[in-house]
This record gives sequence, C-alpha cells and structure tokens, in this order.
Amino acid sequence: MMILALAWTLKNMIAPQKLNCELHPITSHDLFDIEDNTSNSDVRNLFHEKDSCCQSNTSSIKREREYDAKDNTFKRPKFDGRKTIHKVVIFWEDVYTTVNRALDRDDLIADGTGHYTLPTVQGKHSDLKSISSETMKNILVGKYDGIINSYCVIDCRYPFEYEGGHIQGAINLPTREMISEFVNAQLSDRPQILIFHCEFSSERGPKLCRFLRNTDRQLNGERYPQLYYPEVYILDGGYKEFYHNDKELCLPRNYIPMLHEDYTVEVRHFRSKSKSWASGERRRCPQRLF
Repeated sequence: MMILALAWTLKNMIAPQKLNCELHPITSHDLFDIEDNTSNSDVRNLFHEKDSCCQSNTSSIKREREYDAKDNTFKRPKFDGRKTIHKVVIFWEDVYTTVNRALDRDDLIADGTGHYTLPTVQGKHSDLKSISSETMKNILVGKYDGIINSYCVIDCRYPFEYEGGHIQGAINLPTREMISEFVNAQLSDRPQILIFHCEFSSERGPKLCRFLRNTDRQLNGERYPQLYYPEVYILDGGYKEFYHNDKELCLPRNYIPMLHEDYTVEVRHFRSKSKSWASGERRRCPQRLF
C-alpha cells in the first residue's frame, strides 16, 4: 500500500496538470492482461498516448519567461508535450515493475500487505499455495485459533461426493456461479483465509480457486492490488488424503469417489458444464493472478 501511495504522490508531481489532453494511467485490468514477454512499447501503449495529443493547442498554457541573452529579452520557452508524456510513461513503467516485483515474492499474500499465515508445501500447481492435510487438521482442532481470525473450507467436488462425506464445516461450491454468489454474499463479512479442495486437488479445486481470484481482481479493478480474499490455499492431496489420515474430522465419516458407478449421470452432467467453461476460458499468466 505504501508503494501505491508513493506512486500516486509522485505521479501528481510529475504529470502535466494543464496539458490539453488526457493521460490514461495504467489500471488493474491492464496489469492483469499483461503477459510475461511484454515489451516496453507494449507498456507504453497502455497509456493510449497519441501523437496528436502532443500537438494539441498549448497556447493557453502559461509558462515562466526565461532570459535570452542573445536578444536581451525575456521569452517563454516552447512547450514540448512529448517530453512530459515520456517522463510520465517511464515513471509508470517503474511503478508497474516495482509493484509486480513486490507481489511476486513467495512470502507475501496476493495483495502484498502481509505474509502467508499457514505453513505451505510444494503442491501440484506452482501458481497456488498449498497446505498439507496435517495443517488442515490443526486448523480444525484449534491450533491456529490465536493466529487465524476466520477461515472457510470450500469443497469443489460434486454434490453427491460432498453429501457422501466432507470435512467438518466445509461448504460445497462446485460451480462458477456458486463461487460468484459466494464472493458477492461475503463482501460484508469475509473470512480471513479460504481453503479450496476437490477429490485430489488436481483439477476442480484449483480451477475454481483461480476463478475466485479472477473475480476478486475484477471486483477490485480500480483498487489494484487490493483484494477481498488475498490469502487463499489449496488442500494438497484433496479430500481423499485428508479422509484417509483424519476421517474422524469428516461428516459423515465416508468417502465417495467421483467415478463411483452409481453416479455416472451426475458426473456426465457436471463434466458437460466444465467443458463449456473451459472453451471460453482465456489462459492468463499465473503470477499475475496470485
């Protein structure tokens, strides 16, 4: 937050306040869509500067007179809009680099305001933070009560899997629509930490975790890099591993696999929805998401 505050202050000091054109500072949506191989020229294009902007009428801009020894007179210097815009563009390139460098640190949560609370493990997805089933157990039995104010476990499995057995206190959100409703419904009373999982935490859980982050970024588009849910985790090994280690913390104490022969129709229904989501999904840079 200090970086953004300093950036805004310096920007106001450098930007031309009386230029007869409008500069467009970089927004979170612009940052969000930038790929890793973005060039300096691509960053400059985010500001939508045009040559015609620099050639706008500047006759009404008052500039201090300077003494010209050659003519022994005081003259107003010619205004060079390009130089001013160039300074602003270079400045925002530096701000962009600094902010993303801070957010790319592994020990900081996604909005850069603090460190991750829970110990993490090397999971299957390098762009997501993962916790072990042991850490999940310690949360449930209260070993983190003095550190965590609130948390929510999001079970992304299909309803028949969830009803067959789930982690105590977990809620079932297997679709994007449910995730969107959750984000909007929780705006006034948000848990500090979210923990996503599915059966193995290989596909469904990570996909919906990324969808929540995308939605969160969009809702906070004008306040980048602020987020409603900056601290999000994946339960490594999913429900299967947790159940086999700590089934006494599951309700009911049971485990129904996704490919159970009694639920082929339900699986086919949800998989058809998943394919329609994937067909319209645009691949984004993982480091920009988290």
